[in-house]
Amino acid sequence: MVRFKSLEESFLKKYRIAVLPGDGIGPEVTRAAMGVLDAVAGAAGLQIESTHFPHGADHYLATGETFPQETIQG
Repeated sequence: MVRFKSLEESFLKKYRIAVLPGDGIGPEVTRAAMGVLDAVAGAAGLQIESTHFPHGADHYLATGETFPQETIQG
């Protein structure tokens, strides 16, 4: 028998997201978007766990790597 989660059970889940403040939209837009996400999550009773990664042009110029394997596996 297939059991479907109730709406309440679905919203009690913790969501993990990767945050990549890219060069096209800029870190300031990403910060604002995260503020909106945090506000919505709080109002809806969601748990959001965000991990920020520095993989923009500055990171590439400093390290020569675009998107390390550790980030993908993270």
